[in-house]
Amino acid sequence: MLRYLLVIPAEAIRESSNNQNLIVVILGGIALFLTVYYKRVQWPSGKLFRNYFIGYVICIAAVETYSIIQYRYSLKTIALSLMPFLFMAYLFPVIAIFCRNNSVEPLLSRVTDLELFILIIKFISWMANNFWNREFFSNYIYEFAENWKRNGIYRFEAGQLFGIAFVYSLYSFLRGKKRIKYFLYISFEFFFIIAIEQSRYRTIVLAVTLAVMCYFAYQGTKKILIRALLIIAITVMIVSGVIAEVMHGFGGVGKHASSFLLRQEGIFHYIRLMKRQNSFFGGLGLLDYSNINVFLRMQRTSFSSYKIYHLDDVGIFGAIVRFGYLAVVIYVWPLILQIKTFMKALHIKKQEYILLLAGMGTYLWVYCIVSNCFDLQRAFAMPFYLAIFSYINGEMMKMERRI
Repeated sequence: MLRYLLVIPAEAIRESSNNQNLIVVILGGIALFLTVYYKRVQWPSGKLFRNYFIGYVICIAAVETYSIIQYRYSLKTIALSLMPFLFMAYLFPVIAIFCRNNSVEPLLSRVTDLELFILIIKFISWMANNFWNREFFSNYIYEFAENWKRNGIYRFEAGQLFGIAFVYSLYSFLRGKKRIKYFLYISFEFFFIIAIEQSRYRTIVLAVTLAVMCYFAYQGTKKILIRALLIIAITVMIVSGVIAEVMHGFGGVGKHASSFLLRQEGIFHYIRLMKRQNSFFGGLGLLDYSNINVFLRMQRTSFSSYKIYHLDDVGIFGAIVRFGYLAVVIYVWPLILQIKTFMKALHIKKQEYILLLAGMGTYLWVYCIVSNCFDLQRAFAMPFYLAIFSYINGEMMKMERRI
């Protein structure tokens, strides 16, 4: 899922991404079966997250059934539309690994190292293709679109587990673990998002996550100093007009106006469709434009190089388009569970849990506003986030029982 296979310079590898995702889903299903069959997941908060998992499955099944009937999906389209949501099969296997290790850190450390190594490979490809006039690891150029450029430079996507790697790098640095290593990791991660992915919003998400984690990282005199510096920095940015300039870049004027207007146009398009279709749950279902009936609904009403209004481009609103009222179960329920877990960590004053939950929660939910966390490009990370929240919740319940 980190796309190491794209190192192989064969077009067939890039074009088989759906088959690769299907293999990952099948392996997740096998892992889930073995985890449940051998009862590898026995932890105090299991009931809370099992209830969410059951509600999640019921909602997905109901909405997909509606989609099959409404749009006459083939078996292939059913598989494609369900794909992002089937990655949730990894929730309990990941928790089982945390339970076996008695910590989230060994697995997150390995994930972070693997993520950083693939970012380095992408950096080499980015340099070669943009500045050396050589096709090197060229599959990464065409991973999403042949002309995915900004400012005349090819862009590369950071990957599914980038957020987890960034937060863990920052967590380890602030906890004083291998500070040189993780300082280099954090610096390169920022560089990748700013220069290579060229994502304005994700840069803001990284900055907000950094600020929040620094806010909760220290105790005593250091805590007062860090929080004072953060307040001063925010004040300076407001007074100097930096924040206003950033927000201006997301508006309907300026050099990025077309991007904003395209999203706005897409939102109004789907609002009209939802009113017209008036389904029992308020949404349009799990849309996949490989189906002609769906394609005609998603088709753009204005001329552009983009043929449809992509739901990936409208962030969390895309969840409402798909699920309507049921989006509360899919999205709001895990948010409430994460906030309750974080508040519990604040109550018992477990510093490492506070820091990790603050970072993971901030990155996930702030990023989710503009980039839907259950889209195919991001959905594989969701079971990892929820497994972290669940495992830490269970560990704190154990601590409370001992008290």
